[in-house]
Amino acid sequence: MRTKLLVLATLFSGLGCLCAVPAIAQSAQETGKLKIHVEPKQAYVFVDGKAIRDGSQTIDLAAGDHKVGVYNYGYTPKMQNVHVGAGETTDLRVALQSTGDMVAGPFADIEFKGDPRAAVLLNGQTSAYFVGHVDEFDWNWIWHQRLLVKPGTYQVTVTHEGNTIWSGPVTAKAGQQVTVYLNHNGEMKTKEWKEGLTMPPQPRFHAGIASATVPVAPVTAQFAAQNSNVSCGQGTELTWKTMDAADTNVSGIGEVAGRGDRDVKPTHDTTYLLTAKGPGGEATQSVTVHVDSMPTALLALSQPEIRYHKVGDKIVEQDSATLNWSASNANSATVEPFDTSALSGSRTVTANPAQTSTGPINETMTYTLSAKNACGGTTTKTAKLHVVGSIDPPPSATLLSVFYPTAYPTKHHPKIGLMADEKKTLDSIATQFRNFGTVRA
Repeated sequence: MRTKLLVLATLFSGLGCLCAVPAIAQSAQETGKLKIHVEPKQAYVFVDGKAIRDGSQTIDLAAGDHKVGVYNYGYTPKMQNVHVGAGETTDLRVALQSTGDMVAGPFADIEFKGDPRAAVLLNGQTSAYFVGHVDEFDWNWIWHQRLLVKPGTYQVTVTHEGNTIWSGPVTAKAGQQVTVYLNHNGEMKTKEWKEGLTMPPQPRFHAGIASATVPVAPVTAQFAAQNSNVSCGQGTELTWKTMDAADTNVSGIGEVAGRGDRDVKPTHDTTYLLTAKGPGGEATQSVTVHVDSMPTALLALSQPEIRYHKVGDKIVEQDSATLNWSASNANSATVEPFDTSALSGSRTVTANPAQTSTGPINETMTYTLSAKNACGGTTTKTAKLHVVGSIDPPPSATLLSVFYPTAYPTKHHPKIGLMADEKKTLDSIATQFRNFGTVRA
């Protein structure tokens, strides 16, 4: 009879109760009571981050403000701030809403022995990683109390009233049951459990009079960039969605909500990594945004060659050309040798050789466009203008004396006047002046 009573006590130990538990904070200050009623009755209570116990209960607390969280796997948790007055009892009712979805196998089963009121956390140290308490996972005969997980290795933490009962990795394969003996330093025994290979999808939480089934869903993640190819200075939107994650992080951004979006403006090729962690493990997704960091630059002349001609100190021919430039995907641009920073424009350039001595001219004028952007990209373009022509000396001037009879030639004496050689000299001088006059024009 005593054996039967012991079995029944074990089977029904999963039932919640409304009972007083030791205070979690002992100090000289005054205390009050938190009387909390939870639904479902198996839900677990955390106060100020510490696992207290499952079910409705009355808790002695130091007077003041406390953060109270109620958790049950397969339900949306609730957290709230509660003020407990000195010498007062604060009533609190918390009803959780079921998420209602299913988890598919294959499964492994993790069983615990010892400390039935302790909370079980998978893959994390905070209450967000809570999957149930030991008394929901310590029996698998007649009545079944199972923690079902996908095959893999899980970092298990068992905690009670702020104390870690046991912590360590547990590797579970599909179709196996692993039993962890908490009272024996986490000693483990593994046996075949073929039911886990064929078990149909299970609701996230199911509890009977003395049974409980909690299948832990794997973490999933989706991650995308609106534009994966952008120009320097152009942004793009990252969007993500995770399921069954307690903590979500995006590299370069930090901790984020389980789903959301963020505008980013990288200055170089950047790979963003989404990491989602939860009781069911970890999921990662990455997206790479390629940044076009090179500016585009155009520099062109309206013609490649112009002429220059100078006689003495007179410029008789001086052509010009138009220099056009533009830069895109750039923040700044310079055109040498001009003093300009415009991203686009035009300038008239005139033949102006460096040569000052007489002789043929054959020079090249070089123009350089440099475009830069905030991403560190630099593009340089050059255009060359060929200047040809010559610098000639001034025409020679000859001073000669020409003698001719006064008042001749006349109408009646047209052939009386200059001698032949004098006429030749005068013709030469006239030709020089005529040529020089053409040069000046």
